[in-house]
Amino acid sequence: MEETLKKYPWYWGDISREEAQELLSNTSDGTYLVRKAATAGDYTLTLRKGHRNRLIKIYHRNGKYGLAEPYTYDAVQDLIEYYSHCSLAEYNVQLDCTLDYPVDNQLTEVPTDDSHIYNELCKVNQEHKKKMSELEKLLDIQKVSSEKLQKLHETTTSVKACIKVFEEQMLLLTKTKSQAPADGIAGLICLFV
Repeated sequence: MEETLKKYPWYWGDISREEAQELLSNTSDGTYLVRKAATAGDYTLTLRKGHRNRLIKIYHRNGKYGLAEPYTYDAVQDLIEYYSHCSLAEYNVQLDCTLDYPVDNQLTEVPTDDSHIYNELCKVNQEHKKKMSELEKLLDIQKVSSEKLQKLHETTTSVKACIKVFEEQMLLLTKTKSQAPADGIAGLICLFV
């Protein structure tokens, strides 16, 4: 389990309670990390809620993990994933929040309340710029396609008009040919050719 947990940014391993407290000081509600507990096989979830750090034990019994009985999670990461989307109020009514901001074990400086907001805004801004760039490209493609379609429509209309004139001329020629004297037909054909 230990090797698997090391892949997750929120897992800090053997840090002390004091180190965990320090890492979470001045952070936003919903900021958290997981560390080894003093009891072998168990872990401690340290969560920032109500401008205080809350220590929540993650128990490991009979191959399952949980915050309280019955223990239903196959792995610590499953429990963390669940509470990233569902409120911890299920476990304790005073903890009406989700696990929103993991304290990344690769960071040298832990974000404070303002920097969480700033970082989120930067991410949203970058995503917005990316989507706007994609939209502009699609609009350019749409404009070119629309212009090509308009030209094709104009060409088709012109060809249809030419065909109509040609058909009218052929009809006129056929009508004139049937009404003209035999010796005048040769001169009439010369007029159209």
